[in-house]
Amino acid sequence: MTTRPPRKKGHRPASKPPTAASAARHAEDPLSPAIQPADDAHNPLRKTAEAQLAASMRDDANAPADPVLHELRVHQLELEIQNEALHEAQVILEESRDRYQDLYEMAPVGYLTLSVDGSIEEINLYGAQLLQDHRPTLLHQQFARYVAPADQHTWHIFWQQALQGHEVQNGEMDLIGRDGTVTTVRVRCAAIQVAGALLGVRIALSDITDLKQALAELKARGDRLQLATEASGLGL
Repeated sequence: MTTRPPRKKGHRPASKPPTAASAARHAEDPLSPAIQPADDAHNPLRKTAEAQLAASMRDDANAPADPVLHELRVHQLELEIQNEALHEAQVILEESRDRYQDLYEMAPVGYLTLSVDGSIEEINLYGAQLLQDHRPTLLHQQFARYVAPADQHTWHIFWQQALQGHEVQNGEMDLIGRDGTVTTVRVRCAAIQVAGALLGVRIALSDITDLKQALAELKARGDRLQLATEASGLGL
């Protein structure tokens, strides 16, 4: 009597490689458990696609019952739903961009973007009015050329501090337009940084010429009043 050697505990015989017949059966049944789609019970996109497909098949007497066709149709509907959602998101983004573009262009403040070498890359309509030049002419020009000679040092300090990533710089300076008109502005400078890399500097310019003139007139009146008071006290 032939005895078999004892099988080791926990040992399983090696699985046999699939035969041609089993591979053929597997090909005929593409929805076999081995390749069934993952459980999408918690997938809201699939739920929506399934609901749409069910509604469309309710009145379709010739709707195929093949599970493969069903999965393909569900997948097609998922893609259509995703495309529609992307289109709606794109429309919303474009509308938002247009609104911000209008605010940027029509703002009563001059907005400029300077490159790291100090040239003008972007400027809104009011900024072009402050510099009294056309935007196509202003682009790629050095902003410093529009700063009054007496304020060149102030601008240089602003610029260096902005490039070094310091906090927003605030100050006042005079700008000289193309026709020579001097405009006093309040300046705010801030660096543009992305992931620690310096991309440029943003500038906001507010025209305070009228305010400075009004303050100067008020001071002159105060000085005249002070002189008149002192003169009356002396009996003049």
